[in-house]
Amino acid sequence: MGLHIRIRRAGILRDISLDLPSCGVILVLGPNGAGKTTLLKTIAGVVKADAEIILNSTPLHKLPPSKRMIGYVPQNLALFRHMSVYDNIAYGLRARRLPENLVEERVREIAARLGIQHLLARMPWQLSGGEQQRVALARALVLDTKLLLLDEAFDHIDEETRSELMRLVSSEAEQRKIPVIMVTHHPSEARKHMNVKAIVKLRDGRLVSVENLVEAAALVRV
Repeated sequence: MGLHIRIRRAGILRDISLDLPSCGVILVLGPNGAGKTTLLKTIAGVVKADAEIILNSTPLHKLPPSKRMIGYVPQNLALFRHMSVYDNIAYGLRARRLPENLVEERVREIAARLGIQHLLARMPWQLSGGEQQRVALARALVLDTKLLLLDEAFDHIDEETRSELMRLVSSEAEQRKIPVIMVTHHPSEARKHMNVKAIVKLRDGRLVSVENLVEAAALVRV
């Protein structure tokens, strides 16, 4: 069990081999151009890659992106500006042709969990940065996500909001028992507010190091 990633070639990435926990937060660090975003897109299946991605014995690399049950929040959040918050969150559910009563039930449930139920009738351009982040998270999590990818999603908001969202995401990861892979330039904050299980460092498309904090903690206890 766990998340196993083998990338022989994907964009800038070369010869990446990772064995990661199947639950909790995994940080991806590195300078600009290191291949962090390419790593996330490879896992999501949206870039051409010679790779194997296996999550809890399920070979995700053999599935199309729409079947991988992965939530992906990019840097720009990619909210549909012409749609209300409700319709943004419901988009993926409707694409799967779920009955509208079930769509409404699930949208309102995730909105309540993320504290944005009062925003459902608003448009994205009427929201603060932190509120937009919550909507993007809701859209990613409403689909029974088995893996959540965050590409610097919290890096451009104020520290107080960022720490609040970090705690929220960490809590969701633990409750759902899913891995969250997060690219960030704020690793110290992430380790303070999240249950970080591993840290991956990249540079120039190569793996620099992998720090497994679960194993390290176990050694300390012994």
